[in-house]
Amino acid sequence: MTDDFWKSWWAVILIGGPIVIGWGFIAHSLYVSRHLPAMLKALENSSYINACWKISQNFSLVAKIFLIVQISSVVIWPGLGIRSGQVSAEDIRRFPPDLLRLLKINSALMFVGTVWGGVVYVMIESR
Repeated sequence: MTDDFWKSWWAVILIGGPIVIGWGFIAHSLYVSRHLPAMLKALENSSYINACWKISQNFSLVAKIFLIVQISSVVIWPGLGIRSGQVSAEDIRRFPPDLLRLLKINSALMFVGTVWGGVVYVMIESR
């Protein structure tokens, strides 16, 4: 890429995109954390989630976002957790679909922001 590109608005959009997506991820995670009691109720037989909840119960919003990410990973990709016995297969089947949709959106925001940020990093380093 030429130096003209790095002086254009396209460079600002390219570099600012992961930042905006990151703030969107944080905002969406805080919205999803409103539904945290319902998610914990749906996963009450899963020892892993209960342990994560007990660890982060008295901490800040960052700990709640971390717990949302943990629940997302367990609910969206439950295979390893079920095989190891840390997650109940029945809890995963009973998990509310509307909350599952919110967790998938949250994971997609995190994935897209991370990949986009990685691409931007490689582009800047190869400049």
